[in-house]
Amino acid sequence: DGIGPEVMAEAERVLRALPLDLELDPRPFGGGAIKELGTSLPDETYGVTYVVRDTGRGWLATVFPDRIESAALRAGVDPGTLIGRVMAHEVGHLLLGAGYHGPAGVMMAEWPDSILHRRPSDWRFSMAESDRMQRALASSQEVSWTVVWNRQRS
Repeated sequence: DGIGPEVMAEAERVLRALPLDLELDPRPFGGGAIKELGTSLPDETYGVTYVVRDTGRGWLATVFPDRIESAALRAGVDPGTLIGRVMAHEVGHLLLGAGYHGPAGVMMAEWPDSILHRRPSDWRFSMAESDRMQRALASSQEVSWTVVWNRQRS
């Protein structure tokens, strides 16, 4: 795939030279992931968020609608509803940090098919999460949100 260790090493070198304390979380992807995991990204990965270590807040989040739609169809839930829940989860990471996961609600780490049909009230942020996100937003001098939707259908 053209992304070998030397490419990743250079990308890390360039990123670490930025005047930011970035939290880099190296994980296998592309050809390396295919060798290690048998796939370029595990099927249960529905989204990712990149977080700046200095602030503990994210600067980019993305979701994978094709994976989410497949899970929704397997579990018998509305794909649009599940995509919205994953988007909310990734926005949570933008404000709570990439490493944060809650014991219940929308910020759970694991979303097996067996729980995707839960009631809407089971897919909320906790009061503590809501408070932390409100404080994070209040402490930001400038917040800019851009949602880019690029969904290709066959």
